[in-house]
Amino acid sequence: MFHGSIPAPLRSIIYEHAGTWPETDIYVGCSGNFTIERVLHSRFGNARPVHGNDIQAYSCALGWFLAGDELPFTLRDGYQDELGWLAPYLEDRTDLLATLMLGTRFLQYVGKDGTYYRRMLDATRDQWPRMHEKTATKLRNLETRLGSFYAGDVRTYLRDVVPAEAPVVMFPPFYSGDYQAQFASIDAAFDWPPPDFDDLTEDGKEEIIAQVQDRPHWVLGLHIERPELRHRLAGVVQTANRGLPIYVYAAAGPCTGAWPRSS
Repeated sequence: MFHGSIPAPLRSIIYEHAGTWPETDIYVGCSGNFTIERVLHSRFGNARPVHGNDIQAYSCALGWFLAGDELPFTLRDGYQDELGWLAPYLEDRTDLLATLMLGTRFLQYVGKDGTYYRRMLDATRDQWPRMHEKTATKLRNLETRLGSFYAGDVRTYLRDVVPAEAPVVMFPPFYSGDYQAQFASIDAAFDWPPPDFDDLTEDGKEEIIAQVQDRPHWVLGLHIERPELRHRLAGVVQTANRGLPIYVYAAAGPCTGAWPRSS
């Protein structure tokens, strides 16, 4: 149901380190598909509040939903003729989120000429009631909840929102262009209040890494090795057999039972 994934060994490292932290709220930066939040829920249930953050439409919709907030998404006027049939599926917040999630599969075909694109849209509409009900049912049964969700630049979040002593977990998408383009079709079809954020420069990346480390409890996943953090290395995992390695650093360094390296 959720896009993307964090490898199982990385989830295990997060699970194990979180068990050693004080019983306070936990903050996640760059939530993405909320895998980290779901890992923390599997460890603590909803007994310990977990707070999320992101900037792009798909993740903000999920974050607001999990935090119990309204979803401020409306179909743009320019899409009413072709997608007006979605109206009954935009009224309830659960139905709206299910529509947005399914939209990541077919909105890319809207407005394009050609038999293939028309066939894909027709097939989507024919199957829509079944697909939508299946997705909405999963959302209604979802147990993961957020204490809050912050839509905005993660640097502002770490500086102004996250308490200085609170544990932080994040796996920053340092390929920012790809990250923002991944769900551009939602931005094109739906009007919503996108948050303010600055472009992610090399200096910005360094600022994020420094902000995460400037607290007593943290786990940080990076696609680059940081020799100066070697003593903090909790594990090295890969997204696939030939995928880029993820270097997982933590304030406590390696935990007993955490993977030193895995594929």
